[in-house]
Amino acid sequence: MAPKQQAVALSSDVFRGLVENQDELTAFLELFGDLVCVVRDGRVVFINRGGARLLGAPQTHLVGRPVTDFLAAPYADLAADGFSAVLDECASVPVCLRGIEGQSIEVELTVRPFSFAGSAVIVTARDVTTRLRAAEAMVRSEARFRRVIDLAL
Repeated sequence: MAPKQQAVALSSDVFRGLVENQDELTAFLELFGDLVCVVRDGRVVFINRGGARLLGAPQTHLVGRPVTDFLAAPYADLAADGFSAVLDECASVPVCLRGIEGQSIEVELTVRPFSFAGSAVIVTARDVTTRLRAAEAMVRSEARFRRVIDLAL
């Protein structure tokens, strides 16, 4: 077996072992600062600390709730069909989440099948609110600058 194939086989074996040990898998998923959650039958069955922090509630308050509780109105339909529209995408999609107190959170969402948990999906979300606000501020600043230049000419 070629070295690259051995590395892939080894990492696959390591991951399989990790998944078989729920405590180790949980510890691994807790390393991520972004939201990582497992959704089965439309309900959150696991969410990491980063996800709980993003949504503004303790993990115990989020597990068991319908995932639609955390999707802003235009995006709730994504979960209705098991995220199939997003599963077909190969990249992150922009979505607006709703925090526990109703606050809007702009994120890049990815969804992948999670066969180790039955018919579940694993959802990851990275908060891009700050990045979007900075981009909007730059556009406003550029528009002001152009007005000043236009007035000066």
